[in-house]
Amino acid sequence: AVSTITIFGLLGVVLLPAVGAILGLSDATFGTWAGISVNDTAQVVAAGYAYSEPAGDVATVVKLARNLAILPVLVGATWLVSRADARAAHPDSSARTRVHPVRLVAGAIPWFVVGFVLFAGLRSSGALDVPVGATTLAEVLSAAAGLLILIALAGVGLGTNLRAMAGVGPRPFLLGLATWAVIVVLGLALAVASTTGLR
Repeated sequence: AVSTITIFGLLGVVLLPAVGAILGLSDATFGTWAGISVNDTAQVVAAGYAYSEPAGDVATVVKLARNLAILPVLVGATWLVSRADARAAHPDSSARTRVHPVRLVAGAIPWFVVGFVLFAGLRSSGALDVPVGATTLAEVLSAAAGLLILIALAGVGLGTNLRAMAGVGPRPFLLGLATWAVIVVLGLALAVASTTGLR
C-alpha cells in the first residue's frame, strides 16, 4: 500500500507540473490541485514548487489544511487504542480505562503542522529577518528547507520496495492507478472551481 501510494505520488510530482503548464493553470489553481491530489507532504511541496514558488506556497498550505482535517480522526483512533490498551493492562478495573486528554491530543497531533504554523508566524512577523552575514536567517532556513525536502524525497524513494510490490501481483497497482486517476481528475475540477477569479 505504501509503495503504491509513493509511486503514484512521485508520478504526480513529475506529471502534474507538465499538465498544469499545458492547461495554462494559474499558480493558485495549480497549487490547490497539487495540494489536493498528491498524498505525501514532501511530494506536494516538490510538485508545487516545480510549477512556481507561489504555487508551491499554495500547495503547502492546502496539504497542511488536509493534514489538520484528519486531526479528529487521529484523536478518535488514539482514544480507542489507548482505551483498549488500558483495558488489556487492567481488565478488572473500568476506572483505569480513561485516557488523559493531554496524552490523547499529544499522541494525535501531527507535530510538523505545528512547526509549520510556528515558522509561518515567525516569517510573517519579520522575526526571521535577522542578518546572517550577507543574507538573513529566513533565507538560510529557506535554503536548508530545500535541502531537507530533497532528503525527504530520497527517503520516500528508499522506502519503496518494488520487488515486494511485484510479489503481490498487479491488482493493488491497478487499484492504486484507478484511485489516483479519479483523485487527480476530481482534484483538478475542485481546484478550478475553488480558484476561479484568483491569480
